[in-house]
Amino acid sequence: MQSNFHERVLLNLERLRILRDLALLNDNFETIYDKLTQYASDIIGAPVSLVSMVAADYQFFKSHVGLPDPWSTRRSTPLSHSFCQHVVANNEPLIVEDAREVNFLKDNMAIPDLNVIGYLGFPLTLSSEMSLGSFCVIDSEPRKWTDNEVNIMQELSEILTAEFETRAQINYNRATQDDLKAIQVKIELLMMNVKPDNDHAKILEEIKAFRTEHNI
Repeated sequence: MQSNFHERVLLNLERLRILRDLALLNDNFETIYDKLTQYASDIIGAPVSLVSMVAADYQFFKSHVGLPDPWSTRRSTPLSHSFCQHVVANNEPLIVEDAREVNFLKDNMAIPDLNVIGYLGFPLTLSSEMSLGSFCVIDSEPRKWTDNEVNIMQELSEILTAEFETRAQINYNRATQDDLKAIQVKIELLMMNVKPDNDHAKILEEIKAFRTEHNI
């Protein structure tokens, strides 16, 4: 029991170090992330989308769309208001139709305070297997997420993770700022060419084809 506690503490410290090294806990808005959250929200038709970084005792929204005040201004919540912490802890997607009916979520304060009912989130995990946060879409009503919606969010999360990974590789002199700019340009190109108002099956097919063609 004590060993598991120490492992969790060390894991949180390592995650915090990486988040700081990659500047993912600062207040600067990153245009590419803001475009991705808006893109995800538009495609899935969900009122809220978040890029949530999970620290030791809080989550920070590196980007958000549709988040109500005061959380929109604060850009963070304690973990008492976080579903994303479970995505990170388990390093697995979390697909929730109605959080009020899920035992480990029904007492989470995100339900009454942020109106989180339907939740679809994917981990943002580096090649080192360190999960930094979650890319998620949220509905304020019960929602049965379709297979295509789940797969689209998985694809978008892997694209965002590739951008994070490039940032991490810069720290080890395995990539450059030019490499980071290149992947950001590819992401911009994807969003320009794959229109969110298309049929979900077609969107998924086009995203997969784009990732293969452009190696992201």
